Amino acid sequence: MKYIMEDGRESERLKAKVDPDWVVSKYIATYLKEDGSFLDVGCGPGIIAKAVTSISNTEVVGVDLNRERFQSVDNLGISKLMFIEGNIESLPLKTNQFDVAFSRFLFEYLPNKELALGEMVRVCKPGGTIILQDLDFQLNLHYPIDPSFQGNIDRVLKKLEETGFDSNVGRKLYSLMYKNGLENISIEIEPYHVYAGTIDHKNEELWATKLDIVRPKIIEALGEDQTEIFIESYMDYLRDPATLTYSILFTIVGKKAI
Repeated sequence: MKYIMEDGRESERLKAKVDPDWVVSKYIATYLKEDGSFLDVGCGPGIIAKAVTSISNTEVVGVDLNRERFQSVDNLGISKLMFIEGNIESLPLKTNQFDVAFSRFLFEYLPNKELALGEMVRVCKPGGTIILQDLDFQLNLHYPIDPSFQGNIDRVLKKLEETGFDSNVGRKLYSLMYKNGLENISIEIEPYHVYAGTIDHKNEELWATKLDIVRPKIIEALGEDQTEIFIESYMDYLRDPATLTYSILFTIVGKKAI
């Protein structure tokens, strides 16, 4: 079954939503070691990995399922930046190789989250840092909303679960880390993509793309006749000046035992 993350448009959509320099300065920079090593798992087009090289002499490796996603930054001539194709469930990397291992908006798509984190732990050095970022209530925190429309959202999310997609994975990351033996686990929780009132044009286009990406699952959940109605209703809701939509961003940091 094809996962959402395998659609090239999803990678480009996530790229358009992120300010990589801000992500690195806020969530990553404090854990970097000069002349250390950093792994970005599910790196997509590699913009965060590239941003790490701009503030540190850290050796940076980006891993993604599809090498085509990072071709645009693959030949920049940055000596300490490398991209490789690989699956997080079986990383083509040495054990105890990295000081920091990072993933952003990856675990929401993974059917086997335990195996994926186990691989990140394996390739991280003893005493190294693992940083996971993901969302809770993705697609699903709205007010006010019609109960029948909410029912359709619930049906679509249920169908998306068959691909491995988890709209509430953020809250599960702490337990995943604990069960994998990580220590000194810290948690930061923030609102994410808050749209109070009419959504701006850029994000409107990004949400329209997201709904088009999941269109096959919407059809399976609601039927072809209702799919366009559902998508238009969702976009109309985001355009409504009286509505509020948001998700919750979890950032979980843990240390690999020495």
